[in-house]
Amino acid sequence: MKKLIIILICFLQIQYLQADSVKNINEGCNPDIKDRGENAFLTFYGDSLGDFVDKHTHGMVGWDAYLGFYRPDFDSLLGWRVQNFAVEGWTTRSIYDALINCLRSKDTRANFKMTNTIAMEIGGNDMVNYTPLLIFMPWKYWTYRDPTTNKDVKGVVDVVLHNIKVLIYFFRHPLIDKNVLVMGNFPTLAYSPTLGNVGDYFEIRKAFSDIYYRKWNEKDPNTNVEKDDQKENLDFLQEVTAYAMILTSSALEVMYTANELFGDKLGETLDNLFDTMLPSRIKDKKLDSFKAAHKSSVEWYLEWVYYNSANLTTAASFGLYLMQPGLEALAVEMRDRTRNMKPEITSLDKTQTYTAHNRKGGNYVDFLPLYHLTVRSKDCKEYGYCWVANPILYRDNLPGHINHLGYYLWANSLSQKLAELDSDNDWKHTNVLGFDKPSNTKKRWND
Repeated sequence: MKKLIIILICFLQIQYLQADSVKNINEGCNPDIKDRGENAFLTFYGDSLGDFVDKHTHGMVGWDAYLGFYRPDFDSLLGWRVQNFAVEGWTTRSIYDALINCLRSKDTRANFKMTNTIAMEIGGNDMVNYTPLLIFMPWKYWTYRDPTTNKDVKGVVDVVLHNIKVLIYFFRHPLIDKNVLVMGNFPTLAYSPTLGNVGDYFEIRKAFSDIYYRKWNEKDPNTNVEKDDQKENLDFLQEVTAYAMILTSSALEVMYTANELFGDKLGETLDNLFDTMLPSRIKDKKLDSFKAAHKSSVEWYLEWVYYNSANLTTAASFGLYLMQPGLEALAVEMRDRTRNMKPEITSLDKTQTYTAHNRKGGNYVDFLPLYHLTVRSKDCKEYGYCWVANPILYRDNLPGHINHLGYYLWANSLSQKLAELDSDNDWKHTNVLGFDKPSNTKKRWND
């Protein structure tokens, strides 16, 4: 039992337990860039997935803590310092509108500070907003030619990718000149060929993590746990872990013999654990494949509508699944396109032309895949349903936010990627306090 408790404590062994940013971009155009008294070196843009990292019902502790779990050596003196601009409910349009608003005039630009490196995970809410359309018109995922007008109709996937492309261009503008790490999206909970409808399987698995959150919230929420207070914090986490495992004692033997409790295999290992404890609705794969091959288009459509109406997040998850290859290709494309951005800038009134002192010749855009981290392995490998999320890593099912274990996996990949990029001279933090100001011009933009 003691060995098991020590293993699970590692999942929550956090370096700096506190939120990442006091004032966010949605509260005005003068957000904080200070994190624990020093300038942040990473600005995070996104939606509720990035926003809920320090929410007591989801991530609990913040990006600084999760990223420091794997790479506490990234800055041995101060640790990770993140300016978190992720906002619940935001779409690609929300980020664009916020940037336009905060960079529109000279006064707002003077107070709007970002770090030199942008990490961006966005597009999930865009896809969720298209759900009613996609349930009844699934062909709208893809761009197609309208036979009545002979013109191309943009598919939903291409629309979202285009919006992300605009944001990358914005951050790579010669006057802004940021490094951009485009992160992939996560799947959502969806109809599962092995578990059934979301409503049938999620609550059972969610109960496992409920215990952690319930006990955590019994602690004084105002306690600020700094590095020197880690012993007290770990004692409390040990108590929470022991309490949680009392309810799953039948699984102890499975957990003792598990060899893949860390890294990318965490979700798969825990999911296999629950498959041994809970009944599933596994069907005959060969029979299902035979039936699928002989379905008419009408049967396919009716089945699609039926299952998506009963599992509202399935349509969004499938769309995000289709989007990931294009998102990675977009990052590569934008890396090449923005490597040597044209430095000559003309003001909006066409009266001023000047040269911006932006960096040129390097690789300033990169990609971090995330989708695979939370996919339910059994459904993907055995049935080809690679858009079904692993429920053990999720806190809710509408629209589908990850829990503390999901953040653990995300931070593992993100910290390793940022550490790798930081060793690249192209990504050095050369422009910490906002965008460059050209020195050889009297006027910037149309103030």
